[in-house]
Amino acid sequence: MKKKINKEARWRHFTAEEKKKYRKAFENTFGKVGRPALDASVKKKSVHIKLDPEVIKKFKDKAKKTGKPYQTLINEALKKAA
Repeated sequence: MKKKINKEARWRHFTAEEKKKYRKAFENTFGKVGRPALDASVKKKSVHIKLDPEVIKKFKDKAKKTGKPYQTLINEALKKAA
């Protein structure tokens, strides 16, 4: 595979082999990257719901005060209501 080179910026794209090599070296140095795998019983299911803008605003305001993501606050409120 021919390497692509940007003559103005003097950079090139990594090949698939180089990406694999550098990722392995990075992981050996710094450990695994990304989110840790969740236990199967803890995984969440993605759903799409429509909420009133006022409701979202209230949760986002509360999220700023508590430091928690607003989606987490919505999930906690739904758990209490269920």
